[in-house]
Amino acid sequence: GGGGRGSTSGGGGGGGRLVPAAELVPGDQVRLTADFARYGDAAGGPLRPGQVGKLLRDDKDHKPFLVLGPHGQAWYYESQAVEKAPGLPRLEVSEEERRMGSLPGLFSGI
Repeated sequence: GGGGRGSTSGGGGGGGRLVPAAELVPGDQVRLTADFARYGDAAGGPLRPGQVGKLLRDDKDHKPFLVLGPHGQAWYYESQAVEKAPGLPRLEVSEEERRMGSLPGLFSGI
């Protein structure tokens, strides 16, 4: 008679993995997180706390989110620097907007 394998690890249920509050997709309206200034050069971007921008692209790299600010300037933010603005609809992203991040040397700040 075999006998069952006793599992010593306590019950599952999610636990310590950090997941973003909401998955961001292009067209989402986003705002800065409370601690945005800790992430990259987010403080130098066009968004100010309380303002809402439009997510144009998600490049899925270390600074994935290309966000269009209220005055028409696009800026790349790290994923922890922006979050979905609650209660706002998803917008259309035009072909021109989608290409904004790939223009060579436009915002080469460094």
